[in-house]
Amino acid sequence: MTPIVIPLKTNKTVDELNSAQGKPVDMGGYYKPNIEMVTKAMRPSVTFNAALEKLVVVNA
Repeated sequence: MTPIVIPLKTNKTVDELNSAQGKPVDMGGYYKPNIEMVTKAMRPSVTFNAALEKLVVVNA
C-alpha cells in the first residue's frame, strides 16, 4: 500500500480537491451529459487519480 499512501498524505491532493469545490460545472447537458466532461469534473485531482490508477494496477 506504500505507493498509494504517500500521495494521499500530501496536502497537494487535498488542495486539488478543495480548489474544485463550489464552482459550477458544464456537463454538456442535463439528461444526456457528456461523459468526458463529467469524468473530468468528478475526478479533479491529478494526484489522487494517479494513486487510484496505481491501486488498480497493483490489484489487477
